[in-house]
Amino acid sequence: MKLKKMLFLGVVIFMLSSCASSELYYWGKYDEAVYDHHFKQTDKSEQELIKVYKDIIKNQNKGTRKKVPPGIYADYGMILIKNGDVEKGRAFLESEMKLYPESSAMILYILSKL
Repeated sequence: MKLKKMLFLGVVIFMLSSCASSELYYWGKYDEAVYDHHFKQTDKSEQELIKVYKDIIKNQNKGTRKKVPPGIYADYGMILIKNGDVEKGRAFLESEMKLYPESSAMILYILSKL
């Protein structure tokens, strides 16, 4: 009986440990910043979002894939373009396209409109 309990406990521990998730990408406080900016649309919320984008780009090695998550370069580039820094924004859009080639059609369309 004691052996069955120990075996059961071992199986449960194994199952729980195998379900532990590791993040593919480092997202920082992305969820909160995007949500806040979407609903407030203030300069302060935009600055906080930019700060989060910079943090994600800086800490890309914290995720298992050790890359910037999909869409981050593109979103950050669009904010820079909106704020008048077209060249830097274009560079981030091109970085998105290089890192995630599947985004090429959309990025090329956006770049053609600049």
